Amino acid sequence: MWNVTETPWLGLIVAGLAFGIIMMIRQAAPDKRNWKQLAIPALILAVTLGLDYFIRTDREKIVEVFRQARRMGVTQDFSSFNQIFSADYRDSRNRNRDELRRFCEESLAMTSLKSVRIRSQELDIRDGTATGDIRLRVWLHYRGEELEVQTPYWVRLRGEFVRLPDGEWRIVSTEIVSVNDDPMGWREVP
Repeated sequence: MWNVTETPWLGLIVAGLAFGIIMMIRQAAPDKRNWKQLAIPALILAVTLGLDYFIRTDREKIVEVFRQARRMGVTQDFSSFNQIFSADYRDSRNRNRDELRRFCEESLAMTSLKSVRIRSQELDIRDGTATGDIRLRVWLHYRGEELEVQTPYWVRLRGEFVRLPDGEWRIVSTEIVSVNDDPMGWREVP
């Protein structure tokens, strides 16, 4: 079943069906036409869009955390690093959040991320934790003494997220699964 707070499609379909039924009724009985009849699908539509806009679900919060991390890598602005990564962050290469930050800053000094596009994402959310598989297209811009090269890569990441007591989500671990469909991990990243 669709969750109407995550995507408005179910509500939009119901509003469209209600509009179609009301239009058939209005056409069959023209003497009973009333503007209030059209308020029913309009009300369904308003409630649907309001639920989608005003209620932030866990899935939307996790996707927003990942987008902030992506934006941080592209802009190389690490001011919001601690709002994205959990204090107990750990992966197979970095023992903590500070090591990850140093690794990112050093890596982005040699190359820069020209763009990062999310191509697919799957999230499994359970009891305050989440695991996500994310497939990205990453354009790296290499800066060298004589050469500037822009190279696209297909990267698949697996991330683990944790919900804090205030309801916000943080990244607690990330692992590189593959690059250009070749198995790879953090240790193979130069």
